[in-house]
Amino acid sequence: MDYKINLFEGNKKPVVAVVGCLHGDELVGKKIISRLRKMKLRKGTLITIVANEKAIKYGKRFIDQDLNRSFPGKKMGNYEEMLAYELLKIAKKADFVLDIHSTTTDVKDLAIITRKGKAVLNLAHTIDPKRIVLMKKSIAKGSFTNHCKVAVSLEYGKDNDKSTFNNTFDSIVSLLEKEKMINVEDKKEKQNKVDFYKITGVVRKSEKDVLKNNIKNFKLIKKGEIFATRNNEEIASKEDFYPVLFGNKSYDDIFGFKAASK
Repeated sequence: MDYKINLFEGNKKPVVAVVGCLHGDELVGKKIISRLRKMKLRKGTLITIVANEKAIKYGKRFIDQDLNRSFPGKKMGNYEEMLAYELLKIAKKADFVLDIHSTTTDVKDLAIITRKGKAVLNLAHTIDPKRIVLMKKSIAKGSFTNHCKVAVSLEYGKDNDKSTFNNTFDSIVSLLEKEKMINVEDKKEKQNKVDFYKITGVVRKSEKDVLKNNIKNFKLIKKGEIFATRNNEEIASKEDFYPVLFGNKSYDDIFGFKAASK
């Protein structure tokens, strides 16, 4: 399969897996992994994986289907199904998994989890994002982190934004420092408050639907508020919700996710 894996071992435990480029058009993960591979470990094992190399090569998001909706994968299937099957075998060896993404939306410094166990919440708070979103399993079906025991997805901004690279890298370093896998050089202060949201569903769209320019992620959309248009006809919300990863180009068939604040 077309993926690049590097294994850096100290005294083996803990095992941290950092995965980038599940989507071939999200290249920030590859850049971050390149920098991580130059770090010197004090202890533990750091697994770094550039996942969908074939999609990167062809300048595509995926080859046959969305890799991040292909898990647990198949031993014999299409390209992404077989790739998912192989990647998951490696990820299951890790104590912690960090999944790097970028977004075309205005979202920054967001951690996504698919379960609310103590270990997962501790991991999410360790990397110190501005927001944590819990995505229930029915919505996260087929996603990579949904099939890992202790995992967080990082959605920290646009792919070519320098702050996306820096903040994502710093969050990963925070975990490595906490686990004493690397030397702590400059101790960074944690943020005082992390906002927590729970995904309650998706907001579907058709090809002709257009999101209004004033809609911002994590800014409350109230019941009855106009948030999009279809053939110049206004579309009103049927309930109060917070938009998450909303954008005209975020997904093919949905604007994004709707969430409640916790």
